[in-house]
Amino acid sequence: MSKTLIVLIVIGLVLTWKFVLFPEKLDFTDKMKVLQGLTLAKSYKTAISNYWRENDVFPDREQWMSEVPKIEFDPGKSIVSDIKVAEKAPGSITVYYSNVRDPYLAPEISGKSLSLTPYIDNGVLQWSCKGDVPLEFLPAACR
Repeated sequence: MSKTLIVLIVIGLVLTWKFVLFPEKLDFTDKMKVLQGLTLAKSYKTAISNYWRENDVFPDREQWMSEVPKIEFDPGKSIVSDIKVAEKAPGSITVYYSNVRDPYLAPEISGKSLSLTPYIDNGVLQWSCKGDVPLEFLPAACR
């Protein structure tokens, strides 16, 4: 038996495992893709938290652009097409999803967004999570 044939058999088994025997794993994969966007937003959350501690306010769009150190974001490696700060409210972080780089992304997610909005609860910085991504794709923190 040739090595090529063995590789093809293994690939066939993996694809069968993933798509035929356990199709619910597809939903899990899309949930993880949405979670990836929230993971990318962590550095933004840290920067906004630091800004709030230093200034006792959340940055608006102008303050974010001029006073907060630039955070590098490479959209070429994820389903996140963009991350914008203070677009919806001071200190808010909006993550935009797109299937341009991942044609297998559920069509219900592409073109949607999640917004993380900071608020103070008894002196502690908290984050609310809202958006138009369908409920079944949201991580537990956003439900």
